[in-house]
Amino acid sequence: ASRRRGALCVAQARRAALVALLPGPTWPTSEFPLWALPVPCRCLYRWSYTAAFDALWAQERGAVQPWRASLGLPPLQHGVLAEYARAAVPTLIAASELMCGPRGKAPSDFPAHVYVGGFLFAQSAERARAVPARAVACSGGGSGGG
Repeated sequence: ASRRRGALCVAQARRAALVALLPGPTWPTSEFPLWALPVPCRCLYRWSYTAAFDALWAQERGAVQPWRASLGLPPLQHGVLAEYARAAVPTLIAASELMCGPRGKAPSDFPAHVYVGGFLFAQSAERARAVPARAVACSGGGSGGG
């Protein structure tokens, strides 16, 4: 199981807080297409994300659903990103706004729970080890969520 898919399932099973981290501007938007699936027309920009994530979900479903059942969780209907959207999971996009399409800023149609936070760098091994503790502190100690 991938870490992203695993994090969602484990957080749901433990009823723990979750903050999703996307490595680039890959949240669906109508302002620019998914970088990996360029399309010729603005009317297809949001569709490019749907098509890519539906294809990914078709590949992952067979591994995810049995694992979720083993954790006592109901099956996902539409994949991990759709679950992030449904539950309004706080989502941090680890990329500069300059990477967000031709306007160079976060799309106006990103939901309120999606943040473009800039690139993430660990400046030393010591600081890299401290990241999980800070992340837990930011999420309220890992409790709550829903």
